[in-house]
Amino acid sequence: MIVLNSLQDKGAGFGVSTNKVTFIDNKFKVFPMELKSKEEVANDILIKIIAHYEA
Repeated sequence: MIVLNSLQDKGAGFGVSTNKVTFIDNKFKVFPMELKSKEEVANDILIKIIAHYEA
């Protein structure tokens, strides 16, 4: 899994409280996410990791 953190989108990146990430799985499927708090993004990452190991 790759997690891309956008630095191009308004309100995302460093120095702000939100991020906009895109997930890419091991089959190269792309899952763009909406702008979320950093805590919500961290939760999304954990959910993806857990789902991967439970599969």
